[in-house]
Amino acid sequence: MSNLGLVKQFLGIEVKQTQHSGTHYWTINQSRFISTILSRFGMSSCHGIATPLDNRKLLVKASPELTSPPSLQTKYHALIGSLMYFMMGTHLDLTYTVSTLSKFSSNPSNDHFFAAKRVFHYLQTTATLSLTFIMNQESHLEGYLDSDWAGDIDDSKSTSCYLFTLSGAAICWKSRKQILIALSSTGVEYIALIEIAKEASWLRSLFADISSYFNIEKSSLQGTSIPIYADNPASIYVAKIPQLHEQTKHIGIRYHYVRTAIAKSLVNLRYISTTENPPDLLTQVLSSDLYQRDVSQLGLYILVWYFSGSVGDIFSFLFLFLFLFVFFYVKVLFSLSIFFPHILSSGFLAK
Repeated sequence: MSNLGLVKQFLGIEVKQTQHSGTHYWTINQSRFISTILSRFGMSSCHGIATPLDNRKLLVKASPELTSPPSLQTKYHALIGSLMYFMMGTHLDLTYTVSTLSKFSSNPSNDHFFAAKRVFHYLQTTATLSLTFIMNQESHLEGYLDSDWAGDIDDSKSTSCYLFTLSGAAICWKSRKQILIALSSTGVEYIALIEIAKEASWLRSLFADISSYFNIEKSSLQGTSIPIYADNPASIYVAKIPQLHEQTKHIGIRYHYVRTAIAKSLVNLRYISTTENPPDLLTQVLSSDLYQRDVSQLGLYILVWYFSGSVGDIFSFLFLFLFLFVFFYVKVLFSLSIFFPHILSSGFLAK
């Protein structure tokens, strides 16, 4: 076995280590693999868009009488498989998108196929979107929870998600449709608490073992509980007070595990406003401005040359560059008209 130095690429995931103003950053993305997949599907020169799904168009199951041809199913499965690999690697912003499109794999329609291709237009814009970890600061493990009550228009089931962040970026995430039909938004979020409580318990044990290799504060893993943020105060209240039997008697016993986790100080439930809760895009389709806001909150930033910023920041940077170019061009043209009027009169610049 030989030492090849610091990791630069692993299973299609690029790893970069940079330093700026004394701060050490680790960034991981799949830009090269995305370019390869875009070429494979003949979309390497497609135009880019700002969001993976159109929030103005609802996707529903195709009629059972209309069976999609095998060729369409094969193409659709290939698209979803590629998107799933991106989602599991670094593009957690595609979690809800992949979860939604996967529901139609058994009988995809043309609308589903074009919706899947739309995601590749989004990847054209965000190919260099990278998970950015700030390694100089002390790392605190934090969890975030969100749910969309009865968001599926086909069966009225809810979607719940969670994610954990460390050193400024997400390290694990999950979004799935619940198997039960919840009677309220409080019930949806309370049921979702069991998943994040189990994940927090496992991460607590994992990071306790590897904390010596990272700048992780051990007290946040051993002495105190892991903070879990949710934007539904009623579900937090129900989880902390077991005496509220009327509100939870219809919920199965297994979903009360979160109360045990709280009693053992494994997790600490805290309230966070909806606008500050980053996993909102993991449960529903958002507009462009809300989507870009949540992407940056997940620790995802676009890297272009030596500039790094959120999806909104990069467009601002390009607009500023264009503005400065036009400004200096007009300034030079005005100066020439004053000091060298014969150049303009000769028609040299007029052409």
